[in-house]
Amino acid sequence: MDRLQAMQAFVAVVEAGSFTAAGDKLGRTKSQVSKQVSGLEDSLGIQLLQRSTRQLAVTQMGQSYYEQIRLVLQNLREIDEGLRDQASVAQGLLRISAPVSYGTRCLAHHFAAFGAAYPGITLQINLSDSYVDLVQQGYDLALRIGALEDSSLKQRQLARLPFVYVASPEYLAGTQRIQHPEDLRRHQGLVYTLRESGGRWSFEHPQQGRLSIEPTQRLASNNGDVLVEAALQGLGVAAVPRFFVEDALEAGDLVSVLSDWEPEDLSLVAVYPATRYLSRKARVFIDFLVKALAG
Repeated sequence: MDRLQAMQAFVAVVEAGSFTAAGDKLGRTKSQVSKQVSGLEDSLGIQLLQRSTRQLAVTQMGQSYYEQIRLVLQNLREIDEGLRDQASVAQGLLRISAPVSYGTRCLAHHFAAFGAAYPGITLQINLSDSYVDLVQQGYDLALRIGALEDSSLKQRQLARLPFVYVASPEYLAGTQRIQHPEDLRRHQGLVYTLRESGGRWSFEHPQQGRLSIEPTQRLASNNGDVLVEAALQGLGVAAVPRFFVEDALEAGDLVSVLSDWEPEDLSLVAVYPATRYLSRKARVFIDFLVKALAG
């Protein structure tokens, strides 16, 4: 018995739900698949499947075995893909998920430059502020801002995004002066929810050290443009990555507050499944962005 083929047959039966469908998937006959699974059960000394004329069910031991060998087979495929990938040039379709605002404002020209540098790679960029399922939705990697909550993903930091606290001149003229982070407790907070610290605002001062406060939330969003517009309308003090407000600060439409205090910044990271081999095309893309975003 070819044990690897038998394992492939069992996984295919569990996922397809029948011997016939598994045979179609693997290019084998129904009887071949049935014989391979039976041989696997005999070698293990356990029943993996419960068979009847009407239905096929996975036993408890069979389910446990399936979950483990599915990963083994996936790793074997990735090893093969990795060896082939190392011997080839970077090429093919590269599917990437990236945040909307940062993608359009800060990454679009880097995407174009990468495309020019690597004509063999076709980029497919999906801009979304929602966290996508990389495996289920078929992405090679995602670019994300903020905390990484999914422990099944690996990450590589691409850049640090400095934060700034801003408000409109009209808002500041009608409220108490902001001279210390503690003063923000008396103000309306426009909170960026992608920060590692959640709803808390953190600061550091050369002489006074670190300080963290929890502002009164007037509005919270995972999109900085929403917060910037609220700040422009005089709704409160916004804490956002600086790239959102460069133009507004230069025009005087928004004013930076607490410039003596350094706010907590954010990470821009590339993430990909821990169980998936990182292809050559994905590696060269990440390396390209690290150099492009340096400094």
